[in-house]
Amino acid sequence: MERIPNELRELRQWHCWKLVNGSKLPVQANGAAAKSNDPDTWTDYKTASAAAENFAGLAFELGDGGLCGIDLDECIGPDGVKAWAWPIINRLDGVAYGEISPSGTGIKFITRGSKTVRRCIRKLGGKREQMEIYDRRRFWTITADIYANMTKIRDGQQAIEWLCAEYLTDKPEP
Repeated sequence: MERIPNELRELRQWHCWKLVNGSKLPVQANGAAAKSNDPDTWTDYKTASAAAENFAGLAFELGDGGLCGIDLDECIGPDGVKAWAWPIINRLDGVAYGEISPSGTGIKFITRGSKTVRRCIRKLGGKREQMEIYDRRRFWTITADIYANMTKIRDGQQAIEWLCAEYLTDKPEP
């Protein structure tokens, strides 16, 4: 887990998660429920990391500003990364920390910045292929399975604005 950026490890925005009936639920190191809107249920990286072995894994809270998470669900297939994901990955390259999701079929990113629209989800292909963008009150499962050496968190505001304009804003029909 030492591959997780220090910028994240230094924040007191950690807890664990467990899988219940197919849903990922946030849980504190002591087993009580954690909440994305209650920092009192979060802890430091060291405490959460030590407790993660008792649950499905480690989780990080995006908090209420400054960090933005981009989740590409079902973007990895048997032949590698699917074509629809490449423009998104290319925009985030160099500005985002990226890792393979717990399922092994998605990629999750964290960068600095904020969304410019309210919408969070865009379906992009098959039934479960989608992009999600959140910049507050959301937890991110953490695997430390780094994607394509994307280990740095930088200012990703331009990339986020492009993603919002390209994927989350309804465009008029030509």
